[in-house]
Amino acid sequence: MSKPKIKAAIIEDELKSQAMLQNLLRDYCPEVEVVGTAQTVQSGLKLLQTIQPDLLFLDIAMPDGDGFEVLERNPSNNFEVIFTTAYEEYAIRAFDFSAMNYLLKPISSEDLRKVLDQFLKIHAKTDRESQMGILKQSLSDRFERIALPTLEGLEFLKIENIIRCEADGSYTKFFLRNQQQILVSKSLNHYEKLLTQALFYRIHHKHLINLQYVTKYVKGTGGYVVLENGDHVDVSVRRKEGFLIAVKELM
Repeated sequence: MSKPKIKAAIIEDELKSQAMLQNLLRDYCPEVEVVGTAQTVQSGLKLLQTIQPDLLFLDIAMPDGDGFEVLERNPSNNFEVIFTTAYEEYAIRAFDFSAMNYLLKPISSEDLRKVLDQFLKIHAKTDRESQMGILKQSLSDRFERIALPTLEGLEFLKIENIIRCEADGSYTKFFLRNQQQILVSKSLNHYEKLLTQALFYRIHHKHLINLQYVTKYVKGTGGYVVLENGDHVDVSVRRKEGFLIAVKELM
């Protein structure tokens, strides 16, 4: 017996983009069936009242509002959301902070297949309210919280509570002020790009630290730092100069 198809809805104001996404789903994602489309917030709300999709492809910018309004005004959001957006790079950082699935226009078949595979792999109800809060906050250029994908689900943290991050193969281990450690299923390179604007500095190929928690620097070939929680972390020779400049600028 074949598996039931994933029922998908598309809320997208541009008919060309809407048709392109439908064609990509038909050609590259045969397990998905598009059961309805809409072009505005109002028509999107009416659509969601008449169908119950498993998955919603939701544009952010629409003529009569935005995608967030659709989710806020819909009484029951028992579906997963993949945002579609033409936002510039600063907004992509916001999506990464919130760990929300997104597709950047123009959508490619590779990106669509990748994000759908992530949906199929997890396919679990997460705390979307917290994710949405972080996303909207980040889109307002307030990067104060972050969603971390773990093997169990998502962890939501205030950035100020992160003391350091350490590479663990293709994973990253987060060390927090409360002594908790969280293993996250993304690389340290990913978090270096996200957190360097939040007073983090990569002092070693394995270590990214929050400069606010440095209590001491001990000289040496590269030297090492002592952090507020007592951790001693090596500074690599080639990153030493940049680290000392960053500390000086912070002070």
